[in-house]
Amino acid sequence: MKPNDHARSSADKYGGVAEDYLDIHECMDCSRGAVSDMGHRVATHHSFFVYGPLLKIFGSTRKNSANKTYSVADIGEDHCKEDFNGHFPTLNDWTEHLNIQPWMLGETENSVPKSAEKFVSPAGDLCPEIQKVPSLAPTTPEEAGFDSRHLPQQGKQSDIHRALYDGHGGGFKDRSF
Repeated sequence: MKPNDHARSSADKYGGVAEDYLDIHECMDCSRGAVSDMGHRVATHHSFFVYGPLLKIFGSTRKNSANKTYSVADIGEDHCKEDFNGHFPTLNDWTEHLNIQPWMLGETENSVPKSAEKFVSPAGDLCPEIQKVPSLAPTTPEEAGFDSRHLPQQGKQSDIHRALYDGHGGGFKDRSF
């Protein structure tokens, strides 16, 4: 289902209009911009996201246009159940099917995720395709967000992260965890 369809379903169940719920459902599906297939759901369609970040972003309750208070967690749960035929998965439901790669363990210097291969060569240099675009080309791998092993730096918020969450109820940028 699309966010608009989920929002209409929420309005039918909790009152008000679809627009009262649309921002929550757009946040639930925000990873669609980074992963074009249904695999995007691994980022947000589980109990950890619904009871963690989603509540930090939107608060635990809100009022709709009919002045009725509703639970943000209920909206998130319903979203998942609508997408998964009544099932509300945990994060473990997703990760138990994960094929662990050496780079995920930080054990192998020469192992990098596929996304890093697009930007940094095995020697640690920025790839020529990136260097051709001056406005996008950082001058060092560190400026591109990679450490000496070509992995994303710990604790550094990426532009992608900001782009995904800005505009969704203030996003993570205005919240502390």
